[in-house]
Amino acid sequence: GETMGPAVIGGVAAALIGAAVMTFEPRARGEIGSAALGVLASVFWGLGAVMVRKLPAIRPLKIQALASLVSAPVLLAGSLIFEPHGLEAARAAPWTAWAAVCFGGVASTIGATALLFWLVQRHETGRVTGYMLSTPVVTCLLGVLVFGDHLTPRLLAGGALTMVGVGLVALSERRRMKMAALSSTPS
Repeated sequence: GETMGPAVIGGVAAALIGAAVMTFEPRARGEIGSAALGVLASVFWGLGAVMVRKLPAIRPLKIQALASLVSAPVLLAGSLIFEPHGLEAARAAPWTAWAAVCFGGVASTIGATALLFWLVQRHETGRVTGYMLSTPVVTCLLGVLVFGDHLTPRLLAGGALTMVGVGLVALSERRRMKMAALSSTPS
């Protein structure tokens, strides 16, 4: 099985706390159900990553295609039930909205997830996940640069803590690789 040393565990914990600091909004206390649903989704996503790790013979794009084949009808049905005017909104959407949906579907969903599955199949899940925790930092940075979001002390503190955590994971991985290289060289 996979083992994570104290530096990796500390790095992942620091990155998670940093992400929580960045995303916590005190005014959203009434949205506990939404937050719980997000946490539940993250747990299932993590379980999926561990399961993909156990499927090294299946190519990442095939895994993504199978997941899409199963999830598309469920998501479509959910959208039709919970968004009664969704079809009208889709018909009236400008081409830029459809371009964003297509880009998100191809680059983010297919490309990024397939890359993630490929990485998880070749490296320990905990180490790959550590790097993914930098996603909130990139997202907030894009929000500031593209959408004019305000850069607050909370965002800066959370981003710094997240990047410290990612750095701990990266340094631990580098040290582990160096130790493996030293142990494999003949004496």
